[in-house]
Amino acid sequence: MASMFGRPRASKLVESVPSFFETDAVEWTILGEDIVFARVLAGLHFQFSMDAGRALGLAVNAHVIENNFRPTDGDD
Repeated sequence: MASMFGRPRASKLVESVPSFFETDAVEWTILGEDIVFARVLAGLHFQFSMDAGRALGLAVNAHVIENNFRPTDGDD
């Protein structure tokens, strides 16, 4: 990611996160926020529609995780 997009703006925060996957998630979150901001500035979307889309995506994500992912304790 860094070779393609440069260092993330939150590099000090990222350095304090011990897990590789959490660090990667922080970088993807920053990239997503930058993309939303660019689309609003370009006039492709309104800010409220991007906020509503993000809220809907988070709600769908929570529903899928709650209803489709279950612990694997051996009694399927």
